[in-house]
Amino acid sequence: MERKARRASVRFLESTKGDGHYDKSTVFLDHLNFPNGLLPWGKGLSFSAPPDILYAEDTNATAIANVVRKLFTGFNEATSNTAPTASITAGQLALWRQRR
Repeated sequence: MERKARRASVRFLESTKGDGHYDKSTVFLDHLNFPNGLLPWGKGLSFSAPPDILYAEDTNATAIANVVRKLFTGFNEATSNTAPTASITAGQLALWRQRR
């Protein structure tokens, strides 16, 4: 099977005016294979991007991940149906943003 180019990204959305409407988008991490199941973890995010489960963190307050760690690997890349997934609520994301 030929490996496809990884083109997906995780974006950091912000409401710079504080009105609850996102008006700024920054690429937090790119060149990923179907990222999904984002969960706040520690000071960053964990998520699956088959064949890996990754942890990404912004340690210098730029809204761009500068620390990326592979936590697990070996998941099937052929289909997203077999990828590990999870859901994230707006409340969980708000808590993660407050801890940054």
